[in-house]
Amino acid sequence: LERKRMQLQLEQALRFQKMLAVFSAKFANLPSSQVDMEIENGLGQVARLLDLDRCVMARLTDDKTRTVATHSWVAPGVAPVTEVVHNSRIPWVVAKILRSEAVFIGDIDELPDDAAEDRAFLNQVGIHSALYLPLMIGGAVLGILAAASLHSGKLWPEDLVEGLQVAADVFSNALARQEKDRALQAAEREYRTILDFTSGNRLTGTWL
Repeated sequence: LERKRMQLQLEQALRFQKMLAVFSAKFANLPSSQVDMEIENGLGQVARLLDLDRCVMARLTDDKTRTVATHSWVAPGVAPVTEVVHNSRIPWVVAKILRSEAVFIGDIDELPDDAAEDRAFLNQVGIHSALYLPLMIGGAVLGILAAASLHSGKLWPEDLVEGLQVAADVFSNALARQEKDRALQAAEREYRTILDFTSGNRLTGTWL
């Protein structure tokens, strides 16, 4: 039985590594218009492979007081994610994330005493086990990748955590490129608007 379990874990690990390679290749040149859809698809692939109930990407507000879900996947029959979480509800988790640390919780009952507020909130939203990873862009923590099991405790071995951090980095880098593309497009639109305005005024003789 133990041998079979180890074989299944190895097969899962190999599938996971293959999935990460596909993500890296796919997102490298993905058009910005497809980034959001593909991130949600990717979250779903990760969750299904690892038997998770929820997988969420969330952005920290500028003042770091709230975390806002931007992309998510939930298993059939599972309640939607909480769209906005006040970080005062999960201060222990957020403090670690802001220090660029991974937070893995095999069972919420095993959380330390100084994470009592976090334990109460996770229990309230039905999370039994969870992993939280920092979303990094340019060396700064801008958000969180959260993976959760609602029905049982879960082990978070080091290779799994490292693999999920790779996925988090791929997704956050794609979002960074998307933001740059959108900023560039907005600047181009503004430039064309100004150019059209000044050209029109020159033609009508109203430019002062």
